[in-house]
Amino acid sequence: MWLRRSLILLVLGACGGGSSDDAGGNVDAPTAPAIQYQSFTVRTRSLGTNSSPRLFTLTDTTGAIACGTANDFRAGLGTQGSEIIIGLDGFLGGVCPTGVHSIHSDCEIPTFLPNSNCAYYRRYGQQGQELGIIPATAGAVNITGNETSCVITVNLSFSGQAFTDSVTLTNGLVANPWCR
Repeated sequence: MWLRRSLILLVLGACGGGSSDDAGGNVDAPTAPAIQYQSFTVRTRSLGTNSSPRLFTLTDTTGAIACGTANDFRAGLGTQGSEIIIGLDGFLGGVCPTGVHSIHSDCEIPTFLPNSNCAYYRRYGQQGQELGIIPATAGAVNITGNETSCVITVNLSFSGQAFTDSVTLTNGLVANPWCR
C-alpha cells in the first residue's frame, strides 16, 4: 500500500499542473492563448499618467473602464471588445510624451506591465474574459504637442495586418488619464 501511494504521488508530481519548473525551482507564469488580429473601430483612446512605461490604449468600447485601461495594464474591458495597448518609451518631460516611439518586433507577452516600445492587441469575449493577446510585429507611434494638447499617430503591424489611428487629446494638466 505504501509503495502504491508513493508511485501515484511520484506520477502526479511528474505530470505537473500546466506550468514548467526550471532547475532553479522557478515556475513559469501561465500565458494567454494566441489569437489573430481582427480589425476594429476605435471608440476610446487613452493616455495613462500612472504607469511606467506610460501606456496608450485604444479600444472599441466606451466609458470609464475603457479610459482607465491606460492606467492599469491588467484591467480588462469588462465586456466583449478589442484593445490595443502600447508601452511608450521615456520622454523629455511634460505630460505629452513627444517623439517617435519605434515599436520593437521581439516583444514578449507581459504578465505585469508591457515593456517600453511594445504594442499588443488583446481581445475579450462576451462575458468580458480575455481571449488572448499578441504583440505587434512592427510599427511606430508619433507624438507631438505639449501639456494641454497631445497629437498621437499610431501605425502598427500585427503579422502584416495594418492598424492606423490618429487623435488629439486635450486637457492633459487636469485629465487622469487623458481620454477621448
